[in-house]
Amino acid sequence: MVKPKQKQLIELLEAGPCRKTKLLERLHISERTLWRYKKDLAQEGLSLIVTRDLCRLIRIGCQEEVSQPAKDEDVRQLAILKLISECPLTQEQISEKLELRFDNCRSTVKSDLKKLVAKGFLAQEKEEYTLGEAMLPELNLSQEEGGRLLSYLIIKQQIEGKNAAYSSLVHALAGSMGKNSRLSWQQARRTTQRICIKGKQLEQELRERAMAERLELASWEERAVELLYKGEVRRVEPLGVVYSYHQDAWYLYAFCRKRQDRRIFRLEQIDELRVLEEEFSYPQDFDLKQTFACPWGIMLDEEPVQVKVRFYDEFNVLSRLKREVADRTGAKLTTEDGSVLYEDLVEGKNEFLVWVRSFGSSAEILTPVDWRDTLLDGVQEALSRYCEVRG
Repeated sequence: MVKPKQKQLIELLEAGPCRKTKLLERLHISERTLWRYKKDLAQEGLSLIVTRDLCRLIRIGCQEEVSQPAKDEDVRQLAILKLISECPLTQEQISEKLELRFDNCRSTVKSDLKKLVAKGFLAQEKEEYTLGEAMLPELNLSQEEGGRLLSYLIIKQQIEGKNAAYSSLVHALAGSMGKNSRLSWQQARRTTQRICIKGKQLEQELRERAMAERLELASWEERAVELLYKGEVRRVEPLGVVYSYHQDAWYLYAFCRKRQDRRIFRLEQIDELRVLEEEFSYPQDFDLKQTFACPWGIMLDEEPVQVKVRFYDEFNVLSRLKREVADRTGAKLTTEDGSVLYEDLVEGKNEFLVWVRSFGSSAEILTPVDWRDTLLDGVQEALSRYCEVRG
């Protein structure tokens, strides 16, 4: 049964697409409630399409019945277009994929491909077939916009290996920019050779960001995920993704069905992931940001401790300090004799000490005393090692 607010949602979207932010404000609902409505409306034969900032509604199965059966040739050619829309294919590959559905297709595929190329629906590049200009509307992109987008897709393709989706996107974008465009796949590929990242692996970073986006979407859709994590298969219910600035790493926070507990998974240690059709119920009382508000990094198994650290204004230390504690809601900064006192309630001793140590002599822990002693022991151990080397 459609709820009153769901009915109001239907009335708003039947008039046309609507901005997601305005829709949430108008209905006084959260984004997660909107995703729940999406599942409820699907049972009423309505498909709620939610993009990053746009919502629209379509009715499922409203197409009119075809009075005359389609010709075998038309059905076969539509199947070919669908296959090639996913990735470029050779004639042999197309025949192999269709032979289970159509009789004697190997003898007819060549003729079908020739007709589709003549109509502009397909284009042939060496031995592979891609979508032709008739299937690709021309995009109004500048040379710079097109080049940047193509370069990004090529980098993504290099990161994820043999991913047919990116190959198809590259071909489709290059083809849809029109005959007179000076851009080409080769030109865009050359632009990626003029990027140099030192001290960090760009490919790994982009892979983790793409993985984080997929896991976040699975969380919104309340769909379970299968991970190959450190060589072990885990099925989890994703509660959200967390980026730790201090570790410079992405993490998945999820309920692990194998361990029957909530666990943290470092994304760079996930070898493979697969979003399943199986659904789960997102816990109503869970708040991701609130859960990670007190921990310094991602450790959740320690008691919060009140800390006080003195920072000295050397080598732009204070500007870095303000930047790196900006998200700490309980942080307090006090200026005192040219230095700054930082006070906060912190969970995660080891992660916090690593951060303080990165400031060198420009930071001094005042309290708690045992944390100060732990840091001092580490400094003395490092000093003794250097003395051994000198000796």
